[in-house]
Amino acid sequence: MDIQKMLKLYPYTGKNVFEWNRDLNCFIATSMTTRDSQKMLDGMPHGTDTSDPTGETVLCIQQNLVEILEELLKSSEHVKTMTIDALQFKRKVDAQYMELEPEERRVIESRYVHGLEWNQVARKSCYCRTQCINISNKFIQSLTLD
Repeated sequence: MDIQKMLKLYPYTGKNVFEWNRDLNCFIATSMTTRDSQKMLDGMPHGTDTSDPTGETVLCIQQNLVEILEELLKSSEHVKTMTIDALQFKRKVDAQYMELEPEERRVIESRYVHGLEWNQVARKSCYCRTQCINISNKFIQSLTLD
C-alpha cells in the first residue's frame, strides 16, 4: 500500500485494529459453538440419533456453516497479519513524528490527522504550499528508509 494512503488512514488505525479483533473473536466463538452443537435435533434433550428429515437438514446446514466458519478462520490469519502490520506502521509513524520539529509536526498533523488540503495546511502553518509538501515528502522518505 502507498505510504501516503496509509498515513491518511493513520487516525483510524486503533479503531480498525479493535474492530478486526472483535470480528475475529466473534468468528472464533461462533465456530466453537456451532461445532459443539452438532447433534440430531429431534426434540430430545441429548438427541436419539433417529432418522428425522428436519434434523438431517439442520445438520447439513450446520455442517455447511462449520465449513464456512473454518474458511473464515483461515482468513483470520490474514486479519492477524494486517493487525500486526498496522500496529508496526503506527509505532514507526509515532517514532518518526516525535523526531520532527514542532513546525514540521504541525504540517504533518494538519495534513494526515486532520485531513486538510495543502492550501489550508500552508495557511495554518505559515509556510508556503511547496514547503509544506517538501516537509511531507521528507517525512514520508524517513518512513521508507527504515
